Amino acid sequence: MQFRFRPGLTIATLIGLAILLSLGNWQVQRLAWKEDLIARVEARINAEPIAFAEAYERWMAGEDMEYTPVQVSVNFDHQREVHVFGSNEGAAGWFVFTPAQFNKPQAEFIDGNTFLYINRGFAADAFKETSKRPDSLVTLDNNAGFSVVTGLLRTPQESPAIAGALTPENNPEQNEWYVRDPQVFAEAAGVTALPVWIDSNGLENPAAWPKGGTTRLEFNNRHLEYALTWFGLAATLMVVFLAFSLKSQQD
Repeated sequence: MQFRFRPGLTIATLIGLAILLSLGNWQVQRLAWKEDLIARVEARINAEPIAFAEAYERWMAGEDMEYTPVQVSVNFDHQREVHVFGSNEGAAGWFVFTPAQFNKPQAEFIDGNTFLYINRGFAADAFKETSKRPDSLVTLDNNAGFSVVTGLLRTPQESPAIAGALTPENNPEQNEWYVRDPQVFAEAAGVTALPVWIDSNGLENPAAWPKGGTTRLEFNNRHLEYALTWFGLAATLMVVFLAFSLKSQQD
């Protein structure tokens, strides 16, 4: 059975093959990146916390500090807390982001009037408002005039503009937010804030809500599956191309 060369069909097949193989290779690269990320996070989250100022300075210098355990002394401004929609253990609710000021100068690059947002954790919808959880409004630690917060440093991952077409728009009037961006929160509040935030472990909070220590540390890793799918489609394309070309010769 002789193979019949068809220029148009061959060119189209080669273009499709190149696209499918490129997508497969891209998923292989994403797989390596995701596995490295998971390994780094697992090793990092169990380390002893370092001073927030040190972690922030290293991040400003270009070092990857995502999920680094940190500790900082702050004064909470509960009147300016914001509520970011999310879920925890399958239940919908709100993550409470509270701005806080440093109780003493942290470093030359952190202005004394600049706020640091603390994600104090998850609150069920019934406990969204501070009036429903007055015992969560922590301000003092042993009458020292500040609260010691320990948690994981989080850094900006995406712009609100590209957060996704299905992401609802923020509703500042109702204090309902859908993208985690401290500088957007600060702009609405008329203050200045650092671009990073801390996911608190919740130990500074004696109340049941918000529930701290709710950072999602399980990462979806289906890149191998996606890569095999693209490579499988590439193989299928070649089989169909060969079968069609050989069949054409018989006609």
